[in-house]
Amino acid sequence: MKKLILSFGLGVMLVVGSTNLASAGVTYSTDTTLTSADSPSDRFFMGGDSTLTIPAGETVAVSSGDTYPTTYTDNGGGGSNTVDVFGTLDFDTGHGFGAGDYPESDTDVGTINIYDTGVVNVADIRLGARAKGVLNVWGTLNINKGGTNTGGTSYGDVGLIMWGGNWAGTPGNGESTVNQFPGSGVTLDTPSMPNILTLSHSANAASTYNMMGGTLSLQGIEDPNSVGTFNLSGGTVIVRGTDATGYLNESWWNGDANATFDGTDTTIIPEPGTLILLAVTGLALLLRRRSF
Repeated sequence: MKKLILSFGLGVMLVVGSTNLASAGVTYSTDTTLTSADSPSDRFFMGGDSTLTIPAGETVAVSSGDTYPTTYTDNGGGGSNTVDVFGTLDFDTGHGFGAGDYPESDTDVGTINIYDTGVVNVADIRLGARAKGVLNVWGTLNINKGGTNTGGTSYGDVGLIMWGGNWAGTPGNGESTVNQFPGSGVTLDTPSMPNILTLSHSANAASTYNMMGGTLSLQGIEDPNSVGTFNLSGGTVIVRGTDATGYLNESWWNGDANATFDGTDTTIIPEPGTLILLAVTGLALLLRRRSF
């Protein structure tokens, strides 16, 4: 068992156990706050119903000391774990970020919250591979760090991947959900790589993207296993470089919208009638945020 000593504010030292820092990364099993001085030297995992917080005004850089650098909100320790981003969480090139992996029970949930002041820069997002995964975005998510990481691995599947669960036969319900709220920005923009939202990477559980506001900019949306849903009630979807007006006829699309193609990009916005639904959703949002 190797140990990693992280320095925290006010001179406090935290010793975090790890089986192998070259491959397993760091595990946070209690509520932890990371500041700019506490940037992990490798990917991290969580366990024990814990919350990891990046405060506003802090920038935490996550390095990649591994050939398979994906940070997860869980690592088989059981419980439901949360990452709250109020500052900036900046992952190394080629480093992914996942919620919902290696469950101990069907009730385990991995949650990533990107608040109004929060920014996450990452190569890809992976939700619900084996356990439930939830991503709530009020701030900024930039999926723009694709490429070869310091461990020598190059990720090709750059995008937002909603697995739909039970990958490799692991027990658990991998239902995955994205909630994107007014004022937010989600951009998939890694040059020369696919920048796709995949609604159902597998067919074991439903995946849902709730677009309630903000801007979603990407190069495509796909639902290869026909168990996903994209709900549009607010905001703007920009599909770059293609005529995506046909999305409104897809089985996974839900929401009255206008789609226009300008010869380069497609812009999709809700019909005016959906603003009533958005107002109701806004009330639910206010109540939900008070619980965080």
